[in-house]
Amino acid sequence: MSDTDDGIDGLDGRDGTVLEGLRAAVLMLAGSDARLAAHDGRAVRRLGVSLAATGLGGGGLVAVAWAMAANACPWWHDTHLPLMATAAVLALLALGGRRWLAAPGELLAPGRADGGLVTTAVMIVLALCLLGIVPFHREPSNLPAWLAWTRPPEEYRVLLAMGMWGAWAMMTPTHFCRHRPDAPPLVAAFARTHPLPVTAGWMAVTLAVSLWELSFLSLPWVILPGAAGLLAGGAGAVALCRATGGISRRGLLAANLATQLAFLLGYLVGKSHLIH
Repeated sequence: MSDTDDGIDGLDGRDGTVLEGLRAAVLMLAGSDARLAAHDGRAVRRLGVSLAATGLGGGGLVAVAWAMAANACPWWHDTHLPLMATAAVLALLALGGRRWLAAPGELLAPGRADGGLVTTAVMIVLALCLLGIVPFHREPSNLPAWLAWTRPPEEYRVLLAMGMWGAWAMMTPTHFCRHRPDAPPLVAAFARTHPLPVTAGWMAVTLAVSLWELSFLSLPWVILPGAAGLLAGGAGAVALCRATGGISRRGLLAANLATQLAFLLGYLVGKSHLIH
């Protein structure tokens, strides 16, 4: 696959529609550097909403990959190590989220072989964290049947919420940092014009969903995942962008990844206290 072939040619449209906003979000998250640089920066008013939608959709894809692998290899329930499910998620991310995984290495060690080592370390940490997502508690639900879908198995709740937190982390720096001089037009326009109400609204939705879906954790541990997401996606994302010279695509993707990992670690800590 060439650098300009990122598989999103079908998402056309140049009229600022919802489709154009989604196309811009896909470019930001997974498009090649060449295609991102060629984007004229239009439809950025819809970009924040589109990033939120793709964050939720990405979490859904990860959950589907997890479910398919877990159901295909049910023996992992006896080992308490979701090896196949973790492998399926990592394979999906390697195919569609390689720029997301590589962002920390490219940001911290641009143009050096050390960047590959950072990416490898990120994948190892992510794999170890995913191995900790084991169904351990099946809470009864008194919800009517038509609302049962809002309370899926616990591991899917975490995977869905992770994508939501990652999307929010990409919005926060736009209110506190300037874009880098070498930022592509789409990233620069997003940094200049992203509206605060979208960031605040998505934070409220994400936090509410996290508290609702993880309510099986006892106090104060139910608060920990959301607090970790707020800290990493707020102060952490802003500090990262400022430390690297301003807002860039790699900085936003690195903030996305770090926030998802922070939320996942917060959940694992809370879960460990519930188990014990």
